[in-house]
This record gives sequence, C-alpha cells and structure tokens, in this order.
Amino acid sequence: EGAQYRKLIERMVEIKDYATAEKWANRAKENRDYQLDTYIGCLKLYYSYGDRDAFFQCLDYLKKSNIVINKEIMELIRIFEGKKMKSEE
Repeated sequence: EGAQYRKLIERMVEIKDYATAEKWANRAKENRDYQLDTYIGCLKLYYSYGDRDAFFQCLDYLKKSNIVINKEIMELIRIFEGKKMKSEE
C-alpha cells in the first residue's frame, strides 16, 4: 500500500537517511503511482532535502493525475504554486 511506503519514507527522512528514503520513494512511484500517500511521502522527502525540481515535478504530476487529493494537499498546492510563480518572476 501507498501508506506503508509513505511511512517508510517519512521514517527515513526523520533520521536523515535520504538515500534510503529516495530508494523507497522510487519504489513507491513504480508500484503505487495511483495512491495519494505515495506522493505525500515523496513530496515530504524532496522538501526535506531541498530538491526543488523533484518537488515541483512530483507536485505537477499529482495535479495532472486522476488521484483524488485531500484538503491538506490542496492547500499545499495553493501555497507552493504561489511560491513557484514568485521565484520565476
């Protein structure tokens, strides 16, 4: 399940083991690319270690997908879309 991948990614981020978190994020995207939890875990990973390009690529993919997003993610999209636009000015 995507939730299991998300929890694993979050635990690796907590201990700052970004290489292992990245490995599990890639596995999650390969195996559970249709679940919101996969993208939440990946977004947290990319944000935590400052990979701006990967963060926005993941966010864009999520926005274009058929995945139903929750209120938390909707707010995240709203906030970061504003930041993305300001940084491109």
